[in-house]
Amino acid sequence: MLQPTSPLRRPGDIDGCIELCIQNNAPACVSVTEPDHNPYWMFTIDKEGQLHSFITAESLIARRQDLPKVYALNGAVYVAYIEWLLKNKSFVSNETMAYIMPAKRSLDIDTEFDVELLQYLLRKNRVQTSLRKINTSTKSG
Repeated sequence: MLQPTSPLRRPGDIDGCIELCIQNNAPACVSVTEPDHNPYWMFTIDKEGQLHSFITAESLIARRQDLPKVYALNGAVYVAYIEWLLKNKSFVSNETMAYIMPAKRSLDIDTEFDVELLQYLLRKNRVQTSLRKINTSTKSG
């Protein structure tokens, strides 16, 4: 399944998910990315406005470098054998492989701000591509 809200995925990301299934004899694979914010530093707020740790740990981890590495579904690629998917009714299970994608290709369009960010990234990419072409033609000419 390829959601249209993930326009920055590449054909190699799709191939990578399929290859992980084949190499590991796995029934499913989904694309993930490391999130900007680790859930170990996230909180809920009760009716009185007090913070409560979202994930309870024995002690609060003070340094970002000491936090466990976590990954979030990025919505770019979902691969599964049809029979398995029909039986499980979800792409995600303990049998699912994770295909790690970089944040720069993990943009998921959910808000107007996401659309603006995509437009900015596409403009930036066009400028960089144009500059590379100019530099290449200058060197060969």
